[in-house]
Amino acid sequence: MRAKYHDLKRGIDNVDYIKQALEISKNKKELKEYLDEKYDYRNKRVVRGEPTEEERADPNVVIGFKSGILEQLNSGNYKLSQQEILRSHVKNWKMLDLKQKRKLLGFINARRASDARSEFLKELNLLGQKIAYDKLQGQKVSS
Repeated sequence: MRAKYHDLKRGIDNVDYIKQALEISKNKKELKEYLDEKYDYRNKRVVRGEPTEEERADPNVVIGFKSGILEQLNSGNYKLSQQEILRSHVKNWKMLDLKQKRKLLGFINARRASDARSEFLKELNLLGQKIAYDKLQGQKVSS
């Protein structure tokens, strides 16, 4: 109806708008079928690691997701830039000004520090329990 209204406004009174609507719906349907076929990951093989040239060219192969966190842990580089921290915690991090970024990073880093401290204390407590248990076992064996 909108197309008919625009045609009438321009002084055109015909039924071409019906053909255009049918053509648009046909194109949408074809595009949807193409995208469904292209991104049908259930029927495709997933390749982990570095794919070969043949695998890159094959449309029935999906290149697996590489985790940046696992890569970072395996490399031993544990330092994160402030930008990476913001990107991982805030959806619209590019829209923040400097003061907002500074405040958010303060909150995020405080939370990360308290989480790290609690995890460290849990591990320390577990280590203390293990040492006490080993000591107790050593005393039982020597008795």
